[in-house]
Amino acid sequence: MTLLRLDTTEDEVTTLGPSPALGIWVQGCDRGCPECASVHTWSSEEGGLAKPADIAHWMNESPLSQLTISGGEPMQQAPALIEMIDLAREKRDWIVTCYSWYLLKQLQEDVLPGTADLVQRLDLLIDGPYVASLHESLLWRGSSNQKIHNLSGRVKLPDHDESAGVTPVIRSDSSFEFVGVYPERGMMDRFIEASALRGTEVSVTTRQRTFPFPSSYLEP
Repeated sequence: MTLLRLDTTEDEVTTLGPSPALGIWVQGCDRGCPECASVHTWSSEEGGLAKPADIAHWMNESPLSQLTISGGEPMQQAPALIEMIDLAREKRDWIVTCYSWYLLKQLQEDVLPGTADLVQRLDLLIDGPYVASLHESLLWRGSSNQKIHNLSGRVKLPDHDESAGVTPVIRSDSSFEFVGVYPERGMMDRFIEASALRGTEVSVTTRQRTFPFPSSYLEP
């Protein structure tokens, strides 16, 4: 049985690709970019496991028709994502945006199993590793080496190449996350330091995730 290993999902993302979009962050990445903002998604032994069919059902229960896939490294789970996208598109014509450390040419050459087939199903690909020394405030991406590929031609890209910023998401347990690409290098570290100077302790923690579809959670 094919299962997708996930870090988290969001019901409405406005800062990563065309919006509003459903957001899926996969769990597992062996690339390890220095100063990565999502270190908690690196481990391939953590996160939650779900069937592509259950995720596709969740997608089609939403009024939205755009999906952004990030991570983690989505291409490490290309076969499961292909199954999910195909099932979802049986009911609706989804616009799919995906992030990857790998370059488009590598993916088209099947650098990992299934990547060439997955690319054929994408509308937008944002490729390339995050390079901290090349950090810029750009649309949907964090460093100037990363490119937006309009693969299907179905998406009208904005005329401006400026950061969409980040959106703070407050959880029911009073924890929060920033969703998006940091417009400034080291933004989270400075936020933690500034909060400490004002007497508020902010720390990066991991917590058990819940998903809006059947899943099993793996403890670290």
